[in-house]
Amino acid sequence: MLRRVGSDLGFEVDVVPAASARGGDRELQPHPELLLSGRVREAEELLCRPYAVSGRVIPGAARGRKLGYPTANVEFVQDLLPLPGVYVIDAVVGGVVRRGVANVGFNPTFGENSLGVEAHLLDSRGISTDRR
Repeated sequence: MLRRVGSDLGFEVDVVPAASARGGDRELQPHPELLLSGRVREAEELLCRPYAVSGRVIPGAARGRKLGYPTANVEFVQDLLPLPGVYVIDAVVGGVVRRGVANVGFNPTFGENSLGVEAHLLDSRGISTDRR
């Protein structure tokens, strides 16, 4: 179909053979399958950029703060998140990159069964915890 449209509109279509990742013999998988199986690094290779989750920080139950590990609950905008688990992250806060960990998943211990993302920054000095 693309060749026919190209002919009608004056452009050529070249078919490119499937590529292999890292020189191996397996074919590249679409990044959604990689993300859903928790293979974020491989998905990033195909995306040619770091995978990112973005959204605004929303109030949570503050259980982490009470335990000495405050977390930011992220109201994510992505339709697709990686496999539930804990990930090492770089978070951009006020234009500054900060290292942290994020949990993608459910919280059935506390009766919360919706998928969520919460992040704990390893160095949160200078970040306001005011949620007004």
